[in-house]
Amino acid sequence: MNPNGVSSLFRRNRSESDVRSAFFAMASLMMILLPTLLMVTNPQKIVTVPLSLSKATGTFTPTHTGPVEKIKLIATLEGFVVEMDVRKSDVLASTGNTETKSWNLTTWTEVQDRLQQIQSIDPQQQKIYLRPTPTHDAQTVIQWLDQLQLILGFTDVVLEHPQ
Repeated sequence: MNPNGVSSLFRRNRSESDVRSAFFAMASLMMILLPTLLMVTNPQKIVTVPLSLSKATGTFTPTHTGPVEKIKLIATLEGFVVEMDVRKSDVLASTGNTETKSWNLTTWTEVQDRLQQIQSIDPQQQKIYLRPTPTHDAQTVIQWLDQLQLILGFTDVVLEHPQ
């Protein structure tokens, strides 16, 4: 016992510090950071996977593997622009390796005809992006959405923000 009445059995002097815990903490940090750093800095190990949300039935929407990857309908002040991203016909072409084809159209009837032609190329493509202008009223945009879904049969219509 020391003069204060406290047992010195479990007490250490301040000069006897143990650095093992600091080394263990540094080693643990390196075990986490080093593999993460190697994965992030090496672009050959980066893999992209398309995000797919679950339907109401609990099944996931399959990723589209047809020749037409993306269809965009852009409303302009003069008319419409239909853009189609088509996979290149190269044997090694994969997702994202596309060429864009574009048509400037003036009437909605021309748009419907062009979209039907695109659907004949790839009947499995059910997704289309629609971007109205800020000057189009809500009623017109809703009519376009209805016609895209009900008449042309696009089940996934993505309404983009007007720019």
